[in-house]
Amino acid sequence: MKELPVYLSLKHGFIKQGPNMVTKISKIVLLLPLAVIIALSIVCSANAGTLTFGLDMEYSGGVAPNGTAPWITATFIDVGPNVQLSMSSSNLTGTEKIKEWYFNFNDDLDLASLNINPNDTSAVGSSSVTKDKNNLQADGDGKYDFMFAFSTSGNVFSSGETVVYDLGYTGGGSFDVSSFNYLSSPSGGHGPFYSASHVQNTGDGSESGWIAVVPEPISSTLFIVGSAALGFRHYRRKK
Repeated sequence: MKELPVYLSLKHGFIKQGPNMVTKISKIVLLLPLAVIIALSIVCSANAGTLTFGLDMEYSGGVAPNGTAPWITATFIDVGPNVQLSMSSSNLTGTEKIKEWYFNFNDDLDLASLNINPNDTSAVGSSSVTKDKNNLQADGDGKYDFMFAFSTSGNVFSSGETVVYDLGYTGGGSFDVSSFNYLSSPSGGHGPFYSASHVQNTGDGSESGWIAVVPEPISSTLFIVGSAALGFRHYRRKK
């Protein structure tokens, strides 16, 4: 049989192609999602061993800190079999101070086997750690697994300071920075979030706000490419 010519033309909003062009386009379209996924995995692997939460939105209807968001940042770093957590208030200003800071933990792991020990907390006064699986509620948000409470008088967790904790795990299952990359358990009108904190002395110095980090939206490029691939496969099957 004589091969039909390859051509492209528009008619009634549709594109017509010869058989060779259809074959080539179908292969390209179907391979695009794989290429995008591989590219994204390469980007993610560059940050393997580090997890960072920059708290950049006030969600409770309170008053946000005055500085540039993200106002405070939590960084988890793999250190051998353990994880080190650094909490920084680099973008708070004036007398703003952190009262509480909440985090999540993998529900498939044993929270009781998570050990949280101070490494360098000299920048702040007294602090305490509470663990309670899916039961620590930030105001107007979901429930978290563990939280830090800092002194609100004397040596407080204020602007430009950093505290460091060592996180160890003695239970079963895989433990690394990804163990903390989880959303709060839904409860309340906001969230869920990866992390939340209560910051005092915002606004005119007498107010406060609850701030959080929100999930990144799905890549629009990946969504479009994936949808196009599925649509094209459906079109080919109908033919």
